[in-house]
Amino acid sequence: MDARRALGRRRVKALSQSQLDVQAAPTEAEEDREYERCLQAEALVAAFEDLRGDVDPVNYRVAEMAWIDGRKLAAIMSELDLTRDQVKYRRGKMGTSLARRMVFYAGSTPTAHLERSLACLK
Repeated sequence: MDARRALGRRRVKALSQSQLDVQAAPTEAEEDREYERCLQAEALVAAFEDLRGDVDPVNYRVAEMAWIDGRKLAAIMSELDLTRDQVKYRRGKMGTSLARRMVFYAGSTPTAHLERSLACLK
């Protein structure tokens, strides 16, 4: 059985260090995308902080717990003593407000994945 498995395996050739370096080096397009994503993340953080004084403090706290802290819906519900629907509504309302604010900061709306955009700031 082991001999059969060994014959069925695909043979691979080991790469030299120079080949590994070429494959590991990011391309210019990848660097540009990363730079743009980081600029957008900085604009996103600025827009989010700017919203603090303009929205209900509970709405801000819901969004902060969900998007920045990465807390689960149940944890937000229990800490803020809100129902599931209230948390979803407040989070959605903050998303709309944030998207509108992003137009002024970055000229675009935030990406669908906030965590990925904010990852380069950590």
